[in-house]
Amino acid sequence: MNTTIQFGGFYHSIHSAVIENSIDSYIEYMNDENNTDKNENDYNFDYSAMYQDYINQFIPILENHIKDNYNIDIKFSNQYLWSPKEYNFATDEIIADINKPYTLIDTFKANKDFLEYLKDSTKSYDGYISYYSYDSALNNKNDILPVYILSYIINKWYNSDSFYYDVADSIYIDVIEKTPCNA
Repeated sequence: MNTTIQFGGFYHSIHSAVIENSIDSYIEYMNDENNTDKNENDYNFDYSAMYQDYINQFIPILENHIKDNYNIDIKFSNQYLWSPKEYNFATDEIIADINKPYTLIDTFKANKDFLEYLKDSTKSYDGYISYYSYDSALNNKNDILPVYILSYIINKWYNSDSFYYDVADSIYIDVIEKTPCNA
């Protein structure tokens, strides 16, 4: 089953900070090696390639988190990044295939905290009309329930003390230039 992983995106997030830190370290190293004083504007970085590298490292960390915290051994494959044209209404999402969606669904349909989250997430309010009702989401119409479950897992993880160490300290991005810098 194909699903969406709403991981927080690369727009002003911890994920973008990991990449920016890698870029800053790269520039500092290149300046030291070449006795230059260049900055980010002097480079043509391949952000798309670095984002893909990031999500390829993030996915196994997410899989391990789900296994360790929910005792569900699932695997994602064929992951790629979907990015909006503008970030005013949406942010980046990972699109991926999930190998055991019904194991995930069955487990979380019995989780009271998740069901409360689902009720809140499918509730319309002033300025927002939910596309899915609680019942349609719970009954997995349009294969939407895994999206809500993964959002629940990631949101709970983000708010934990371990997220930064699980993710930011575990991912190493190779900085990739579209056109290598001339020293």
